[in-house]
Amino acid sequence: RKDVHTLSKGDSLQAAVDAMDTFGIRHIPLVDEFGQVCGILSIRTIVTFLAELFPTEVFNLPPRADQIHETAEGG
Repeated sequence: RKDVHTLSKGDSLQAAVDAMDTFGIRHIPLVDEFGQVCGILSIRTIVTFLAELFPTEVFNLPPRADQIHETAEGG
């Protein structure tokens, strides 16, 4: 049996990312002030949120930060 790691609905996005990284999980239950589950946060939700928040930065990044193309893609 594994321990269930939870976050409160007021915790930061950074806390969620840190918990997912630390515990090697992709989903975290969110609990309210009474300790009742009020939602599930997934890594997919976080990535979607960040892509929508910073669309230009996300879509213009190369696969690796140090990668520079000498010619146009497909050229």
